[in-house]
Amino acid sequence: MTTEEQVLCLCRDSLPPDWCRAPNNAIPMAWDDFITATKHSQALFLNRRQAEQELRCKQLIPYILLRDLNSNVAAYPRHGSEIRLHGLWSAAIGGHVNAHDHQTELWQESISMGMQREMQEELPGLQGQPQFLGLINEEESAVGRVHLGLVFLLNCPQHPDNISAELQGLCWLNQPEIAARTFELWSQLALSLLPKG
Repeated sequence: MTTEEQVLCLCRDSLPPDWCRAPNNAIPMAWDDFITATKHSQALFLNRRQAEQELRCKQLIPYILLRDLNSNVAAYPRHGSEIRLHGLWSAAIGGHVNAHDHQTELWQESISMGMQREMQEELPGLQGQPQFLGLINEEESAVGRVHLGLVFLLNCPQHPDNISAELQGLCWLNQPEIAARTFELWSQLALSLLPKG
């Protein structure tokens, strides 16, 4: 018997109203400010299938940009099961925070656990502590309306050797090369939070 994946969510009405402003936005923010703003937010773990339909909740998705010493950003063409993303590029790795990432009383600490797990799944052996840049949100699509992105940046002293099949085609792009490609909306929003230089 398999147990359905449970994912970390925050109740939408317990979030600051400007975070979920339509149609989409990117909000620069320090981690301490995120913690303060969500101190009284109602957090819960829902079955993923239920969470995808639950408009009263936002699933939290750590979304990690990777940048090398030359300020090039890792990016990869989207492929796989999500037809809506075919032909687009992504500039980040990310995924849900699962119930088994929740090892302390503070749900906020589960975010770091989930992020480290996701990094090891996608880029085994990747080391480092990503820096929080802010939030991204989009209300244009059914998928966007039930997710809230937490954008992080990991500066990589060297390019990872081990890459998962999902990141096939990963390359490191400078700013003109980024501008020449069409990125999925979340990546566009995340890149807007990237510190210059």
